[in-house]
Amino acid sequence: DRATPLAFHPWRGGGGAWAGVGAGVGGEKDATNALSRVVLTVLTHVGEDHLEALGGTLEAVAREKAGAIREGVPVVTGAKGVGLEVVRRVAEERGAPLFLLDPQDPLFALPAPPALRGAFQEQNARLAAAALRLLGFPEEAIAQGLREAQNPGRLERFLVEGVEVYLDGAHNPPAAEALAREFAAYHLVFGAFPRKDVRGVLAHLLPKAQSVRYTRAGEGALGRELGEPFLEDPWEALLQALARARQDGLPVLATGSLYLVGALRGRLTPGPPPGSSPRGR
Repeated sequence: DRATPLAFHPWRGGGGAWAGVGAGVGGEKDATNALSRVVLTVLTHVGEDHLEALGGTLEAVAREKAGAIREGVPVVTGAKGVGLEVVRRVAEERGAPLFLLDPQDPLFALPAPPALRGAFQEQNARLAAAALRLLGFPEEAIAQGLREAQNPGRLERFLVEGVEVYLDGAHNPPAAEALAREFAAYHLVFGAFPRKDVRGVLAHLLPKAQSVRYTRAGEGALGRELGEPFLEDPWEALLQALARARQDGLPVLATGSLYLVGALRGRLTPGPPPGSSPRGR
């Protein structure tokens, strides 16, 4: 709560016309909901992240997130199912125009191929494009943003001696499911905090993993909890995975926590963009 107003200090002197502000957890009770002059709300989706903190059910999570909807302020969303039902109801109650993600709708069209990889990031790009159009941004500005956008640690590609290495901070089951869908096979380096739904995440990642190395993510000594071989040093875990990958040409995927991504990212050099999303063999 204290950090949120500090984040806006640079704008006190009129440093920018627009600010895109992401809620920390939920929406209704998040510190960002105290902001005034909100002109648009984007609810990307309703998932299981922070499930217990937000009420324990998807409906409760949706209610908390929908709390960010303002009276009469347009809402853009990719929510589905029960989440969409809640968002729609709150939007109607507050007189907020609702725009639902539809790739066939020109509002959500992509005027340029997005630089960010993965179907899940394409969905976010469509939501962003729609939001910018509603705010009156020109098409060329939207296209430029799509071409130049960077999202470190989200299906981020590196090339290490001819081997593709992907870093992704997925740390809940829905994110892991979306991530695994981008690959046919890989060698996995995994580190996460034990308090997370580790087994739920691994249920989506392990079926395509040709080998696995568990390592540290911050203070998270995950491998010990699972009773698996555990490598204290994330870099050593990556080097071992690279050795296996050189034998079969598969990519290496390091995921489970942004702390793990941070431990590896500074020692890697970004690779050139591939022609398509990773699939392995």
